[in-house]
Amino acid sequence: AGAAGAMLPFVRLGQPDSDVLPDDSYVQLALQSEFNDFGGRYNSVDIVVYDLDLNKSETRFAVSQALKHAQRLDWILYVQPSWMGAYESHLSSKGKDWTADDFTYNYELHNFLDKEGYTQWREYIYCAPNRTLCKEPNPTRYLATYNKGMGVSIESLTRRDELEETLRGQGLTNVFANSQDFMFAELDGKIWLLTLTNMGFALIAVFIITLMFTPPMIAWWICVCVALIDLDLLGMMLPLDVSLAAVSFVNLVMAIGLSVDYCVHISHTFADVYARREREQAESGSATGSVDPRECAIEALSTMGASVLKGGFTTFLGVLVIAFSSSVAFRTFFKMLSMTVVFGVLHGVVLMPVLLAYASGYNDYFGIARRRV
Repeated sequence: AGAAGAMLPFVRLGQPDSDVLPDDSYVQLALQSEFNDFGGRYNSVDIVVYDLDLNKSETRFAVSQALKHAQRLDWILYVQPSWMGAYESHLSSKGKDWTADDFTYNYELHNFLDKEGYTQWREYIYCAPNRTLCKEPNPTRYLATYNKGMGVSIESLTRRDELEETLRGQGLTNVFANSQDFMFAELDGKIWLLTLTNMGFALIAVFIITLMFTPPMIAWWICVCVALIDLDLLGMMLPLDVSLAAVSFVNLVMAIGLSVDYCVHISHTFADVYARREREQAESGSATGSVDPRECAIEALSTMGASVLKGGFTTFLGVLVIAFSSSVAFRTFFKMLSMTVVFGVLHGVVLMPVLLAYASGYNDYFGIARRRV
């Protein structure tokens, strides 16, 4: 567990797009070709500006300067022509001096959006309630293109922050950058929080349910073993070359439900053996409280240990078929599920009996015979 904990800071976050595709997919070849020939995939990013009065020349100048500074970022390939440039060309063609301070900039906007050759700009301008009254467009949208490369989506978060800081540095306080890639990056950025939170809730549920059928100390040790199994799984992700992403996140939460069986079977058998021996002592007239938990743990292991091993082996056989899958995502399922079985069996038949034998607290505090007879 200590070694697994030491590996956690080095676990990779996020999953490349190529990992969800079969190894022999033609899309893999396309992605590799894009990377070799063009340096990676091209993605678009929306720059959305809101709550701005475009009738003010200083506001329009700030927008223009912000887009120029965005163009200078190393990872931005180019900022696409904007609706403002096309609109200002439209005004100039009609002899309008749109640079004048007293000119109502948005006066001709509805005519511009209806003019043939300019209708494509409608999707870049939000007009409320309708286009004929589009005197105060809010918000407006601009488009840029960047090279994603072949990395994971989480790397895009730093780019998004850099772009927004550049835009705000030019006076555009009400602005945000949005891309489909950023949404996946947000998920990867919060994957640790989501993983630990869901695992915590699952462990609480396990403790409450086991507490209904076993004494508190046994329920506690079951939860400890399950938590250690998940900790070992997290640590094994580094040597197994598995990144913490949506697929492995699902496996980690599933592992709690799968691994609890290995510990519950042994502990429940231990409780039954302890209760039976105390009952036998009471019926024979012997002094109660002298049952040795170590002997109960040995009997529980000899009674249920083989069944736990068989259950783990059959589960492993069930997931073995996906080990030969042609997709990294499915092979990740195999790695995580097979390790769940291995660590579940080890904790169930090795660690759990030791905890029950030496730290169950039965003789001191939790007499099963007094609880069940």
